Amino acid sequence: MRWLAGSLLTLASLPAFAQTQPGPANSVGVIGRDSGTGLPCYIGTVSTCGLPASGGAGGGGPATLAAGSVSAGAYVSGAILDLADSPSTGNTINSATANAAYTVTLVHGQGVTAFAVSGLTASGATLTIEASDDGGTTWSSANGIAPSTGLLFTTLTTDQQFRVNTGARTKIRLRVSSTGTGTITISSNASPVSSVVALSSPIPPGSNVIGSETNSAAILAAALAPAPLRSAVTPAPTVADGAPVPAQGSKDGATVTNFGGGADVRVSGAANTTAGSATTLIQLAAVTYKIYMTGLQCFRTDAGTSEIYVTLNDTATSVFGIPPVTSGGGFIFTNMASPLVVTAAVSSKTTLQFTVSTGTTTVYCNAQGYYGA
Repeated sequence: MRWLAGSLLTLASLPAFAQTQPGPANSVGVIGRDSGTGLPCYIGTVSTCGLPASGGAGGGGPATLAAGSVSAGAYVSGAILDLADSPSTGNTINSATANAAYTVTLVHGQGVTAFAVSGLTASGATLTIEASDDGGTTWSSANGIAPSTGLLFTTLTTDQQFRVNTGARTKIRLRVSSTGTGTITISSNASPVSSVVALSSPIPPGSNVIGSETNSAAILAAALAPAPLRSAVTPAPTVADGAPVPAQGSKDGATVTNFGGGADVRVSGAANTTAGSATTLIQLAAVTYKIYMTGLQCFRTDAGTSEIYVTLNDTATSVFGIPPVTSGGGFIFTNMASPLVVTAAVSSKTTLQFTVSTGTTTVYCNAQGYYGA
């Protein structure tokens, strides 16, 4: 991390009229001008400056100010200083002494401070984490952050390593708030870079409500799974001639009822009779499917003068009249907007039959349709 700071002010190094301005590339900052030459005065490892005598108006001669000479309490404006971590190891406090404390002074307001504590478990003491914003005059509780869980805590009773967010604080300390026996050893490292992210409470495994959502492995897996297709696209099955074809699905997953039928489900039949008994027109191989009749044609060749009737064995027991030939009729021809449904079985097979109202020589009928569920 780089720290922006400005012109070095010490007790007797600058005249009252010192001004700041940008310096050359190898300088760190400008601390003023030499009153004799008017040249700018830089802080750096290579530049020199004729500083005025203390409190005077004349040049005090060349002087070299190394970057390391900028110490605590100095203020540098326009200078950029590299700040390193501030580690400290092997520090001890007596756990038997109430309020004994290990304190880290945060000279540059380091963003995070890490601690490693040993001997605390054996001592039986309790340490409280506290921070100060005013150089140690006032202390308040601070949160430690467990590295493995991200949980926050303000006191500790066991040996462990943890971190504390200390940005803008001036001091951080571990204080004996409950005494024990023996020595506690503490190491610390104050760093200008903070990478701490903490939770105020844990998220354990399982189904736990977070607001209105649920932290569940099953729900997460379902949310990440690809959305299923509304219907699977499968090739049409291959079936033997005369065998029923399984119902097919639409893109919305509904069973298709194809009025008119496809070539593989269409059926038709023709028959004639001179009797008044049932005559088979179409018969399927089994009773698994229904017959949907969409067309019927019947005609008569007799010389009768009265209308005869053809009755089908569909679910509505439909009746069709055939006028006599002498009246210019003698036939019927019809296509159904809604198919006639046949479920009747003959010899355990779905069968479409017609019955003439009276024996007539001869009545011919043709029927067309398809079969399905």
